[in-house]
Amino acid sequence: MGTDLKTFNTESKFYAKHGVTSFVPTTMSQSKKDTILTIKTIREASYLKMAGAKIVGI
Repeated sequence: MGTDLKTFNTESKFYAKHGVTSFVPTTMSQSKKDTILTIKTIREASYLKMAGAKIVGI
């Protein structure tokens, strides 16, 4: 997963195209700073009204 809103929007549309209605993004092994950035971005993306599958957690 990427760490920017554009990437989450693209992934959301991709998942919906393949029948997924919601998803739960995860983090991977990375620095604490990058993990926090990813979590903040996921949180922000979850509040946006993106076309496609909805983020329902982390």
